[in-house]
Amino acid sequence: MGNQGRFFINFVCALNLLHSALGSTRTLAFLGLNHNAGGIWRESNYGSGGVIIGVLDSGVTPGHPSFADDGMPPPPRRWRGRCDLPVPYTCNNKLIGARVFGSGTALDTGGRGTHTSSLAAGNFVKGANVFGNAYGIAAGIAPRAHIASYKVCGDCSESDILAGVDAAIYDGVDIILMSFGSPPSFGFFDNALAAPAFRAAQRGILVSMAAGDRGPSRPTVRNGAPWVLTVGASTIDRRMLVTAVVGNSRRLNGESNHQPKNFPSKALPLVFPGLHSDPFDNNPERHCESFANTTLLQGKIVVCAESRDDGIDSITQGENVKNAGAAAMILFNEEEYEGGGLGYTIMSRNHVLPAMALSYADGQRIIAYLNSSTSRPKTARLYFRGTVIGDRTAPTIASYSARGINRLSSGILKPDIIGPGHSILGAWHESVENKSNTNSNFNIQSGTSFASAHLAGAAALLKSIHPKWSPAAIKSALMTTADQLNHAHKPIQEGYQLDTANVYDMGSGHINIQKAADPGLIYDTHPADYLPYLCGLNYTDDEVRQLVNRPVNCSVIGSIPQSDLNYPSLTIPVFDEPRTVNRTVTNVGFDNEVYTAEFSSDFPMVDISVEPRTLKFTKKNQKLSFRVTVTPHTNDTVALEGSLTWSSSHHSVRSPVVVFLHYNYFEQ
Repeated sequence: MGNQGRFFINFVCALNLLHSALGSTRTLAFLGLNHNAGGIWRESNYGSGGVIIGVLDSGVTPGHPSFADDGMPPPPRRWRGRCDLPVPYTCNNKLIGARVFGSGTALDTGGRGTHTSSLAAGNFVKGANVFGNAYGIAAGIAPRAHIASYKVCGDCSESDILAGVDAAIYDGVDIILMSFGSPPSFGFFDNALAAPAFRAAQRGILVSMAAGDRGPSRPTVRNGAPWVLTVGASTIDRRMLVTAVVGNSRRLNGESNHQPKNFPSKALPLVFPGLHSDPFDNNPERHCESFANTTLLQGKIVVCAESRDDGIDSITQGENVKNAGAAAMILFNEEEYEGGGLGYTIMSRNHVLPAMALSYADGQRIIAYLNSSTSRPKTARLYFRGTVIGDRTAPTIASYSARGINRLSSGILKPDIIGPGHSILGAWHESVENKSNTNSNFNIQSGTSFASAHLAGAAALLKSIHPKWSPAAIKSALMTTADQLNHAHKPIQEGYQLDTANVYDMGSGHINIQKAADPGLIYDTHPADYLPYLCGLNYTDDEVRQLVNRPVNCSVIGSIPQSDLNYPSLTIPVFDEPRTVNRTVTNVGFDNEVYTAEFSSDFPMVDISVEPRTLKFTKKNQKLSFRVTVTPHTNDTVALEGSLTWSSSHHSVRSPVVVFLHYNYFEQ
């Protein structure tokens, strides 16, 4: 086996990673979805039952096998949509509709709409992979749900989005996926996405939306309306692994979709053209945008910092390095700038030459090695390990996943939940490998867009099992059953500095789709309940009218504080006096079930209590209310977080609780 083989075994054992088994592209197995097991797939018949997901995005690729209709029933009789695909394409029982708003055709030319559609409800496709990596069976979360595509993102104009949502509502969809972020606004009333999402909620349609990719700074979360499901992005336990051995001993683990099988394992000279540059000077050599002397790079491994120029991506950097005659490239995450930065979140990307990406910390280790005073030549070896699974630190929140507080409504915790969104394999509109003999094209993408697609599929599974549940009920089930621990049974971390994640990073936690099918209790909300909430935001009657599309008189409707909306999480502002918030839960478990309340022990400086402490249900769909009161014992300005859990012998219903003491931007 040789030294390289022995090193590989030791390395894998040390990280407790296993070679990927053929049969899954991992996200499904990571979430506990399995052909041969029971659970929510069997209970929902894979999302069958006439559930329709309307995907508002960049269009769709109808010839892709993810949208074949093998095993699919016809669309439900209520379906009223159209198929505006150009000849020779047609719709089928999987892709039941395709429309375009704006110019062009309903076909996808950018890839995101195809990718998100396949993640939500793509059919089973064998042999899915990218450059031979992540090989296995690809499928969406709800592989038997129907897909209707609405191309609104030729340019994502507000008018096209509004028209697309109205069409989806008329056509009869059950779930809407809008995986793009809303532009900044002063309130929900002038937000380009909040108003159309409210229209959908009024018609009983759950809307899954991306939290945005502007983390790790805060507050950056978008799509913060309480009537939508706002989704952050997390990792799965799969890596396309590359190991750099720097000098003689230090091993640095990174990732790359491009895994050459014949790259030499010998030590090669290591050089960083921008070694002595300032990280904030945008030095072109630091970011491999151009080089003063390319002869110094020939045959070497070239180190580059991630570019801060949106027009210079990793492909362009790689082309520059390749054209200089280099043998390989190492990209490292740059430190925080403009509120962003990838930190420990490594982007596995496609490359034009042998390459790997490293975390910011490992990039600094390479710089320290190159700056060291040793007289030996500076070298590195690259070992391309392929696809490995079993990273027990997953899920970790992607550093770019947007964080709370919710700017437009600080009394509503956002994001609501996190789900797989980092390094996700899904259908693609063209071959990234320049293959011309297949339509089965896939790509690996990262972002909260892809997390929201997975949650849209999860919502479709729940809708299939519980067809009468409201959007708020489905959202509540997902939130109150979410996980707070990773696969090593330790608190979930955020991916910028590997700190323990807080509620502004992950909301309620990471999706546990198996538990969500049977949540026990739900926090339900009727669309009319949002009116006093909106009036409580001090919007004028006209501003509320703009949002809900009908006349409103707040003096007649009345108002409630943000924190009193019947939401599955609790955000409680407290000033000098005790503060009480109210909630109502609905029993969707057993007829006779008794729940007892318990707070986590994370609330110093206040007394927190719930009344009553016991909820006794005697029948299904029975509603009971409770009050949470917080009494301050300090004048300090501080935020406290913990949780309230209602537990019975069969169910555990958890809500994150945030207490803001003496924060002036909350209502008093």
